Amino acid sequence: MLEFDQTQGSVRDNPWWRTGAIDDRVRRLTSRPFLGELEELLQSGNDLPVLVAGPSGAGKSILLAQLIQKLLSKGVPAGQIIRTSLDLPSHTGRDLESIVAAAIAAAASSGRGGYFIFLDGVEVIKGWEEQISAMAAANPEWQIIAASSIAPLFKASSKSGKAGKSGEKKHLSARDVEKASGGFFSSLILPPITFAEFIQFQNLRTKVFDAYGKLSDMDALNAAFLDYIEWGGFAETVMGSSRSQIDMAALAGAGVYKGSAGIYGIGDVGELSRIYAYLAQGTAHEFSMEGLANRFGIAKNTIRKYLDHLEASYLIRRVWRLDENAKEFSRQTRFKVYLINPSHRAALFGAVGPSAEATARTSETAVISQFVHTKSISRLFYAGWKSGASEHRVALVEMPAGGGRPVKCIEIDWSDRALALPQKILADMTTFMDATNPTTPSKVLTRTIPGKRFVGEHEIGFLPIAVWCWAIGKALADRAV
Repeated sequence: MLEFDQTQGSVRDNPWWRTGAIDDRVRRLTSRPFLGELEELLQSGNDLPVLVAGPSGAGKSILLAQLIQKLLSKGVPAGQIIRTSLDLPSHTGRDLESIVAAAIAAAASSGRGGYFIFLDGVEVIKGWEEQISAMAAANPEWQIIAASSIAPLFKASSKSGKAGKSGEKKHLSARDVEKASGGFFSSLILPPITFAEFIQFQNLRTKVFDAYGKLSDMDALNAAFLDYIEWGGFAETVMGSSRSQIDMAALAGAGVYKGSAGIYGIGDVGELSRIYAYLAQGTAHEFSMEGLANRFGIAKNTIRKYLDHLEASYLIRRVWRLDENAKEFSRQTRFKVYLINPSHRAALFGAVGPSAEATARTSETAVISQFVHTKSISRLFYAGWKSGASEHRVALVEMPAGGGRPVKCIEIDWSDRALALPQKILADMTTFMDATNPTTPSKVLTRTIPGKRFVGEHEIGFLPIAVWCWAIGKALADRAV
């Protein structure tokens, strides 16, 4: 019977076996700030496999390649660095142990001192979480570094400590993955390109900031921000080829159409894709389980499974609702949905003008996107309640880790009217603040207008949304978040 020859694939995946270096194109790319954090995880000495998790298009493969170059430059023998791209047809149905064994054999290295095993696209292997854990336990001299576009899935009774039915498996939340992936991995969540990185990679800093780092051109910063939310969230469009050569719609759909969907119990990928497109078009809107089930004619349990998968795939983020007193609902049937990568909306549906309502919502989405890598993401909610026949909303509410009074409210004012008409535009926000008394001054994110004023008894700061997004990304790059 004809057998797959793994040798050629392994040689292609590991060009440094012959050249001593990674591909020139990748070597020329500027490193994202997360490379240093990944190096720290590798050097932490806790003997856990390292997991780089995050959305498709965030640049995980580039990050792994740059880490490989760091190892080579430090004198690690090329034959002891083994990289395997797992999303190849030749790997279908195979277990990780046999795939890695074939790659090691192709390297023809003594492996003295251990191997660095890079597993790229590991989510396409069924049960990869337990397989990596077992491989690490059997080979303590190896350093295993895996990249996945889907959060790990572990049994409820495992170290992750997740409650649930016996034998039930659950995806770890982004926060759990960040903390330690249930004790199985040291982990790094790689977000889409942040706005601060976009400014850096596009060499725009001197155009919008002066020599002292003070904003000098608000119009130029907003123009860059509109470019960012249209196409700047993808590593390929910002760090690599010209964006005219990139199929952004394919990038946006990659996380849905990956062959791994069936592994995670998704039988109808087309149906999943239709739901994702609907949510992407309505990013920053409020949705309900009932409404989604009725629109698509699908049972609510199936809708819930699809939403869980889209969130585990780092495509969307659900933000949960608080009532007018900042209390969580016992049954969360309504929620806001945000794209993790704000550029997915334009990639799927085309760009819209700067004054369009969709741009306002995509700008709000960019705020959430900057927080994906931070601990704050799990503390962001929104407020929604009824008073008579009227509906009331506060865009975002930050809560303290232990519960209690809100830290602050964040309202989005793309119209730039709130500073002039706060009693009208910010009525829901100030009503909520009157009832909950946040512990720090709240914010209104505008299109162009900065400022500060008291509305009633509450001090409110006004800041352009592009400045806010830049500051969050800059703090993240400086490891200050």
